[in-house]
Amino acid sequence: MEIARARQRAEVSTERAQREQDAEGAQISAKQAIDAARIRSEQNIEQERIGKERAVQSSEIERRLTVELAEQQRSIAVARESEAQSVAQAAADVARATAVAAEEKVFTAREVEMAERKKTIDLIGARQVAEREAMRLTTAAQAEK
Repeated sequence: MEIARARQRAEVSTERAQREQDAEGAQISAKQAIDAARIRSEQNIEQERIGKERAVQSSEIERRLTVELAEQQRSIAVARESEAQSVAQAAADVARATAVAAEEKVFTAREVEMAERKKTIDLIGARQVAEREAMRLTTAAQAEK
């Protein structure tokens, strides 16, 4: 009977050890499941963080590109305006030069006319002097005769 009790105790101990082992196995499985769920959660969070970071970087790149394009368009507009202003300034300079040339031509024509008039007056005066001298010589020659 003692052997039967010892067997029974051994069976109970074996059963208890088996239950403890099963409980430990269940705890290990539960811990592994929890760890796996935690790892999946962390991976999902990391993927979401990476996705958000990529979206922010993409937005920043797009913003920089937009700013750069706007700056280029502004520079082009300024260059066009500057070119138009230069063309207008050149046209104004040409018009001024033409006006100055025309004014100088008028001044030259005036001076030429004044010189021609003075020449004509001088010629008339010289002719008068010559005519008087000729008359005086003619009168003197007639007087001598």
